[in-house]
Amino acid sequence: MKTRNIPKTFTTIHDFGFKNLLVAGCSFTYNNSEDHSVTWPYYLRDMGGFETVLDCSMVGGGNQHIVNSVVYSIESYKVDPQDTLVVVQWAGHDRDDYIVDPTNINDYPFIYHYSKDAVAGITGGQDIANFNDKDTIQKVQTMKNHSCRSIENFVRIKSLHSYLENAGFKFVFFEYRDYTLPGRDSNFDPKPYLSTPAKVAYKNTMTVLSKNFYKYCLQNDLMEDDDFHPSPDGHLSFTKTVLLPDLINILD
Repeated sequence: MKTRNIPKTFTTIHDFGFKNLLVAGCSFTYNNSEDHSVTWPYYLRDMGGFETVLDCSMVGGGNQHIVNSVVYSIESYKVDPQDTLVVVQWAGHDRDDYIVDPTNINDYPFIYHYSKDAVAGITGGQDIANFNDKDTIQKVQTMKNHSCRSIENFVRIKSLHSYLENAGFKFVFFEYRDYTLPGRDSNFDPKPYLSTPAKVAYKNTMTVLSKNFYKYCLQNDLMEDDDFHPSPDGHLSFTKTVLLPDLINILD
């Protein structure tokens, strides 16, 4: 988990009454500047009256990394549920994540440390991300179909939902992109592959925002040059127009 001393840019619009904003996700969440706010967690920090972002996000990270990083951070740092709002932007269901010895990863430009001897091994991002032994990872990937991945991800999401609920946290879950729209990744909608009760339970874990992040930025020409990732202006507009007002309606 990272905490950064990124200076505040915006004044508070609505104070949610929490000291900490704990976030998790992939590149649609990760702030890739150490000096400036360029993504929604840090804009929301300012506008929502939070003091600190507790950041578990990682570029290319998947849903297992989200669960691992959130639970381990809360338990390791004794994060107080009375002081902390948790906002998770779930990543691609096509990704596999591991906790590995640092000697197993390459020079991928992003690294997430659980400890000095344990780091996130991820398969999201480009070229099977950060593994040295790509052949082994590819073999594991060939063992899974959409049904396997849908069940895995349902269990992960439901497990974190139950953990946070039982620990007394206020939290919000939402998905990073609209599955009905084409994208550069190979993500997919898991719901058609789940049993009917599991499908209902999956839907009940998610907070339905008035607009999907990816769809909002795509439709408003607020994308990076890769035409996949929302731009800093997209993050800012989404936070002001969608995320902040939706959270006010949901939480207050």
